[in-house]
Amino acid sequence: MPYLPNLATSDEKLFRKSLQILNEEIMLSERLNSDYLVIHPGGYSLGSSAEFGLNRIINALNAVLDEHETNIMILLENVSGGGRRLGSAFEN
Repeated sequence: MPYLPNLATSDEKLFRKSLQILNEEIMLSERLNSDYLVIHPGGYSLGSSAEFGLNRIINALNAVLDEHETNIMILLENVSGGGRRLGSAFEN
């Protein structure tokens, strides 16, 4: 999946666009008969919290997986951390 989408954001416009891209990538992965789709978890917005961002990612993934009957496994890319990025700790 492209790097730009941010499923952890509290910005509604960016979140909706990120969810749209995730849906498109799932459909593309299905057409390509892929086994996996690697996504970048994103980062929570300034003034928000890691908990909010993690819940946003969880809800987005659940919504997309509920919408698509797929065998594609979504893999969350780990990141080096820094700032408000999520995915640098296994607990994330």
